[in-house]
Amino acid sequence: MAEDPAERQRCAVVSHSPPKSTLTREKWDAYYINYADKLLKFLVYGYDFDLVFAQDVVHDAFIRFFQTYDRYDPSQAVFPWLAKIALNIARNKLRSDRARRRREEEFLNRVPSSDSKDHRLSEVFFSLTVAWILENTGLSQFHCEIFLHCVEEGLEPKEIAKIMSDVPKRIRQSLWRIRKQIQERIGEYLRREDLLD
Repeated sequence: MAEDPAERQRCAVVSHSPPKSTLTREKWDAYYINYADKLLKFLVYGYDFDLVFAQDVVHDAFIRFFQTYDRYDPSQAVFPWLAKIALNIARNKLRSDRARRRREEEFLNRVPSSDSKDHRLSEVFFSLTVAWILENTGLSQFHCEIFLHCVEEGLEPKEIAKIMSDVPKRIRQSLWRIRKQIQERIGEYLRREDLLD
């Protein structure tokens, strides 16, 4: 029997233990039961978000709500505060997706289309797989992990830092070093193949 996605989402949120505050398990359940569907409908119908995207946002919004419950003023309405949290999360997710797409478009626009040496160079570059780059550049395991998060998953340094429990500045510096190291190794390879002057 297929499990209801809303129930699975509720179980995922409820499985997190409540923060140490005035929030009891009963209040925790009541907030989720009373507001999860309303918040989901608000995002899907009010902002025309995709259902799966909206479910992710609702899940993240409730986790953030429960983590910051101590800052919540019980004399105020709950739903506007939840809606604000959800909209901030949705905006950040969309901004991250938009930046990722823009970087991909910029890269694709730089690819030469003529039959010149530049075109041969781009063919060689596209034939270099991620595996080749990882094997031939001598990247450390830490740098390989960052490279894979960036290239295969398209994550921003801030997102990578969160996953790897590190600071974004160190991730940005590592990405700069990785880029330089890859450029040097690819340059050596291209000179060996007589594709670079």
